[in-house]
Amino acid sequence: MANKMTEDGETISEINVKALIFDIFTAGIDTSTIIVEWAMAEMLKNSAILNRAQVELDDVVDRDRDRLLEETDLPKLAYL
Repeated sequence: MANKMTEDGETISEINVKALIFDIFTAGIDTSTIIVEWAMAEMLKNSAILNRAQVELDDVVDRDRDRLLEETDLPKLAYL
């Protein structure tokens, strides 16, 4: 991809386009990551909330059967 000249005289290179796409992609991921980290920190600070979430997970995903959480379980996790 060759450099292209814009109307105001700026050049747009392949590196500029890659950087822009990377910024957009990471901005979307960063927001989700921050929310998950915040929620986990709040659960660790409040043991009643953590216990309620653990009980709900134990009810939906039976730990005794060594089964992992699956995407199909998510609608059953109303509290979490």
